Amino acid sequence: MARKAYLVGEIGSNWLGDLKRAKLLIDEIYEAGADAVKFQVLDPVKVYPPNDPIWQRFPQLQKFCLDFNQLPILVDHCKRVGIAWFASVFNEEDVARLAALQPKFIKVAARDAGHFGILMAAAKTGIPTVVSIAPQHRSLAKGSHDYFKIFGARDRYKLIYCISKYPAQPADVNLSACSSHDGFSDHTLSTYVPVLAAAQGFQTKRWFYVECHVMREWPNRDETPDACCSKTVAEFKQIAAGLRELESML
Repeated sequence: MARKAYLVGEIGSNWLGDLKRAKLLIDEIYEAGADAVKFQVLDPVKVYPPNDPIWQRFPQLQKFCLDFNQLPILVDHCKRVGIAWFASVFNEEDVARLAALQPKFIKVAARDAGHFGILMAAAKTGIPTVVSIAPQHRSLAKGSHDYFKIFGARDRYKLIYCISKYPAQPADVNLSACSSHDGFSDHTLSTYVPVLAAAQGFQTKRWFYVECHVMREWPNRDETPDACCSKTVAEFKQIAAGLRELESML
């Protein structure tokens, strides 16, 4: 029976606060063979406390964060290109604002896998929700599962295996865990790990989600918070080709 690797290009902070660059990155992710592009919509002041080291490394962090005034511009561009889109949000109010724009999914980050206010808000929308779970938080999976079950949304809930290291090393990834999840959110710099994760996931699933951070070609991987764990567009294209070849063999 046919298998499908649902490939997602995560833009995150790699748009550098430049909508023109973001649109070019959307185009390149689409042309590389992705099924969807993903954004992060957040106010960093609300997400990161003042003493978080990220402010020391990236004093311009606020510039890299997409807001709800900018998101509709990129949503319109995705529609023109013909690629699905969705986003991570980080509080209950933003779940409702995101749902109003009709994304493909609502994404809940690993840091919020135990934030039942966000999970409950997502379950109520009726929109399929993707929840990242890090190994150290695996016990939270049952709680999030229960929330979606309560609202009759169990079939709209996807649990994604994630290593919360930036970057993660291939040795940090337990490939066998992919067979008990609906997908894999990759933070390694390897072009092999996402394909191997899908191969393992296909042992038990016909549909498997694969997410990779994507950046344009830059000389410095420290330019944004996400660049250190991002694939270049060329590397992302290699992953897409590997996944499609994997599908053809199953």
